[in-house]
Amino acid sequence: MNYINEKWCSILKNMILICLLIAFLGASFNWSSARKIVYFCSVIAFFILLFSQHKIKKMDFLLPFSIFIFGGGVLLWIWLFGSWGGQYYSYQSLAKITIASSILMCLYSTEYFSCILSKKPIQNLLCMIWFFLVGAILIVSCYQYFYLHIGRAAVGSSIATMAAYIVSIAGLLGIAFAQRKNDTKWSILFLVVLFIVVYTSILLTETRSVILGFPLLFAIAVLAYKDKIHMKQLFCLMSMLIVILMLLLYTFGDRVQGRMNDIVVDIHKYTQQQNTESSFGARIAMFHAGSEAGKHGFMGQSIEDRASVIKQYVNQYPVYAGVLPYVYTNLHNEIIENFSLRGVWGVALLLFLYFSVVCTAIKQRNSILLAIGLSFMIYGLTDVIFSDDLPLSYYIAIIFVLCLHNNKFAKEKQPSIC
Repeated sequence: MNYINEKWCSILKNMILICLLIAFLGASFNWSSARKIVYFCSVIAFFILLFSQHKIKKMDFLLPFSIFIFGGGVLLWIWLFGSWGGQYYSYQSLAKITIASSILMCLYSTEYFSCILSKKPIQNLLCMIWFFLVGAILIVSCYQYFYLHIGRAAVGSSIATMAAYIVSIAGLLGIAFAQRKNDTKWSILFLVVLFIVVYTSILLTETRSVILGFPLLFAIAVLAYKDKIHMKQLFCLMSMLIVILMLLLYTFGDRVQGRMNDIVVDIHKYTQQQNTESSFGARIAMFHAGSEAGKHGFMGQSIEDRASVIKQYVNQYPVYAGVLPYVYTNLHNEIIENFSLRGVWGVALLLFLYFSVVCTAIKQRNSILLAIGLSFMIYGLTDVIFSDDLPLSYYIAIIFVLCLHNNKFAKEKQPSIC
């Protein structure tokens, strides 16, 4: 009976990983059922954890706990200040997907459960699904950009910026999959091709923060190979990536230069004309107005109250009128968004989540997880990552990175555990 239970438990854990990667694929192309897949997987994960407590010898609770209480904090805010449905629906989805993902992270933060990825068929199947995802993203991006002549390729998202964030996370996750291969030459070739494909897709979205930030994040994540390849090979790899980066920037130079010129013009409009109707000016207006709204609702407030405070602030300081189109959506800065809605405790929960990701990455010497954590912070300076379905892709990537990393050490310590 124990053997049957163990066998079915292993099948379920394998199926969860496959379903999660399919959900990542679905989220990349704006498939609404991706969330339902994660919810279903989290229920299965909960029961696996419940009935397998005696087999769990080691678990790092910091990261799952921080994500769980962040999701719980969003639910608490809705209960205290908002309402169910309506304009709060996206926040409800954020809370549910965050809590569900924290349960899945608990499951794969243990050495016992992560070791299933040591089986070749599972590795190969997951890699095939991931290869299909990245290939599809590049094809769709090129089709939208060169054939449909869409100014900024959005892949499956409605917004090009969101597509860029998802593509960058897919690229970092690809490094984790490539690390499973023992062939050093294959790994180096894979990383070079991966960077070309992913960065080309990012350039086609023309998202400035990702164009500037992704090469740094990719370089940090590649440090995962420092124990696998010689320092000379690592240096050659980094040199090749720099050369490829320069070539890609030169190839798409007109578009990149145009986007950079736009920000220069926006800065000039704000500094010389006090114009906050531009992309840069609106973010300045959102920072000032959001900070004022946060001071008004120091312990939290509703979306409606925030909008009222901001409108009053704009009446007093008309120069910040650029914030008005965003008062019912988000304020394009993660900390300001949390402070203006959930007050000081919302910011505290967000910073605790940041801390837990970085702390777990340093503790595990997991450079890929560190790169994902830094992407939260870098992209969160000019946009809101924890919004709608975007966090789903981040959470799934973290689950796989934890699973793949823990599996590596599980094999070293207990090679026959599975």
